[in-house]
Amino acid sequence: MIRILTFLMVLQSIFDNSPVALAKPFVYPSYDDMVDLLHSYSSTHPRFSSLSTSQSSFSLPTVGTCGKTSTPCKNYFLTVNDHTNTINSELIPDIFLSGEVHGDETVGPSTVLYLSNLLTTASSCVLEHYTENGDKGANCVAWHNYGYTFADARWLSRLVKTRRVIISPASNALGFSQTRRAENGIDPNRDFAYDQNPSNCFRTIAGRHINEIFKNHLIQLSITFHGGMTAIAYEWGSPGHNTKNTVSPDNLAQKELTRGMSDYAGTFKGETKYPYNSMNKIVYPVNGGMEDWAYAGSWDTDYFVQCNPTTYGGYSQGEMGESLRAFNVLVEASRIKKPSESSLGRWEDVFTRENNGHVTRNIRLSLLTIDMAEPYVEVVRFGGQDFVDYDAMAGLGSGGGRNWATRGAGVSVEFKVHGCVTVDESIIVSVPAHVNSTLLWTLQEITPTTYNILVNGAILHENVAGAKVNGGKGRWAEPENGDGDVFEGTAGNIEGESSVVIFTRVDKSWGEEDRANFEPKNIGPQSHYVNARTNAEYEKVHAGKKVVGRIWWPSNPINVGAASKGGIGHVPDFEGETFKEKKGKGYDEKGNVDVGESQAVEFSMLWVMVGCVLVAGAFMAVRKRRRRGGGGEVEYEMVNKGDVADTV
Repeated sequence: MIRILTFLMVLQSIFDNSPVALAKPFVYPSYDDMVDLLHSYSSTHPRFSSLSTSQSSFSLPTVGTCGKTSTPCKNYFLTVNDHTNTINSELIPDIFLSGEVHGDETVGPSTVLYLSNLLTTASSCVLEHYTENGDKGANCVAWHNYGYTFADARWLSRLVKTRRVIISPASNALGFSQTRRAENGIDPNRDFAYDQNPSNCFRTIAGRHINEIFKNHLIQLSITFHGGMTAIAYEWGSPGHNTKNTVSPDNLAQKELTRGMSDYAGTFKGETKYPYNSMNKIVYPVNGGMEDWAYAGSWDTDYFVQCNPTTYGGYSQGEMGESLRAFNVLVEASRIKKPSESSLGRWEDVFTRENNGHVTRNIRLSLLTIDMAEPYVEVVRFGGQDFVDYDAMAGLGSGGGRNWATRGAGVSVEFKVHGCVTVDESIIVSVPAHVNSTLLWTLQEITPTTYNILVNGAILHENVAGAKVNGGKGRWAEPENGDGDVFEGTAGNIEGESSVVIFTRVDKSWGEEDRANFEPKNIGPQSHYVNARTNAEYEKVHAGKKVVGRIWWPSNPINVGAASKGGIGHVPDFEGETFKEKKGKGYDEKGNVDVGESQAVEFSMLWVMVGCVLVAGAFMAVRKRRRRGGGGEVEYEMVNKGDVADTV
């Protein structure tokens, strides 16, 4: 059978000149595997990730020993973002992903570990493509060998540049190593400082590890993975708020976010589509749960407590300030805590929604969550030509308005809006000046009018200037049916050197929900996440990070000039930086990889024939050896099958 499959794959490569690719299934990593992979990711992609432990960063003690060598257990976390993007980095939204707090619930650790590899590999591939190596670089070779498109890489690269994702594959390191729910007999998900006895919280290193991460960031969105049932659940989830028909003050946003997560995750044989609702309704309330603590600890003072544990020499949780206003979504990933490895899915199916599996669908819902952290505008066509926003991709500098387009009369603009569910309205503004995109990023209050003031020093119009565009569906309105609406408008007559910026307003209804059933009653949204896009007066600061409310969200500026400046979406030598466009087979006229075309490995007929001869020779040699009785039976394995180090 293996011979037949190998022959068919080689035969296919002869006809379509595509790389020979073997299926690469996801597997469960051990504690040692996890540590090795995290070190590998951080050393291979230092520009886009950094690795630490709570022991080195926060001076937490270790608990027990982990792995085959019985070394002290360490609580690892990987921070994924573009370290070169330093402009107003305090405004970059923080997202936290916890693979587990129960060590015997194993889908989550695999999901977030492999997700971190996807994010960093995609960013490195984009950097390779637009600099010296092109798609022949190692990261692009790996990316395309899995059948991923360059459009996917650009998407993930944008996320890495504009978000800060803190990934903790095994928050309960001891439980993960032992495949046990608890940490030394204490349940970490009853160990948080909310609706709990002060002597019964932060007794575990797992709980303290998560507390320190929140204390040192301003988390807006978080996922905590579990297992034992299938559900996506949100606040409320504690006994103190388990009142009939009451909901949290951020109910609508939570509902729409989790509906999108469920839709984008999908389902597969043996598993239902994720139901979504509040934890009190779909799971059960718990005292000391991570979910309600992360959401309400900074404002619901009736239930937040200062813990006084005595384990491991005691612990001072510190001042949490405004750090506990996160949407903390509980994902119960599978009915069985450790489903069979064959049900986890395959690397090559992450973006296809086919051959779904536990890890595959949870990577997808995690990507949706990261994308939803903040709205952004993607210009897809300008003046009737495809447009690529280079300033939005990781590793390509910190901005500066390098996006040049040719001028003309009545220039058409087509764009999409990501990071949201509903687009309420948009405005296309053009001004007679070139704008450095860093100016937009450093403003805390941005409207079309302030933009005009910024670039000209005076108000051009008493009212908002520009072409208004009706609202519609954002990317995550219907994840099962596409990627949202394409909006169209006109930038007006553009002469000389000008700039075009699209401002959009999204998810306005999240701040207008009827508050009659809120618990506590008659208060507005409390999360950073909702206030950031519905409340222009909102500002919270903690640990050197900041959340500022905005009503209008701008695109990067498109600087319009003569064709000699570079044309649509092209990046010439600009401000001392050189970006080389790739041409030739598999690329369109602007150097972008054609959809479905992989330049990772090119097979000529000669090399295919050589490969066939080598394979045939190997089979004949094995048959001879068996006939002569030499060496006994020979075992065959698919290349890299079961090897956790075989990553994208």
